[in-house]
Amino acid sequence: MAGKSDTERSDVARIRAVLARELETINEYEAFAEDSSNPEVRAFFLHLAAEEKEHVSEATHMLRMLDKGQDAFFAKPFVPGHFQAAVAGAPAEPA
Repeated sequence: MAGKSDTERSDVARIRAVLARELETINEYEAFAEDSSNPEVRAFFLHLAAEEKEHVSEATHMLRMLDKGQDAFFAKPFVPGHFQAAVAGAPAEPA
């Protein structure tokens, strides 16, 4: 993010903090839903989790707009074997 102002840098940090909280909240709501024996309560928590997923999408969109370096990673495709190759220490082969 070279050349960015302090305000823009802070905005990126704030967006990342929101993104982290939203992801944690999704996990909590889905766990609450799974633990509930009441179908209405379960549906309530799943509804809340779905709203948080929308927030994750929105925060990701903002992050991609503000941090082009991060956006490049979102745009980069993962080839089959990418993670296995990383573990083995070898570069992944293109598909």
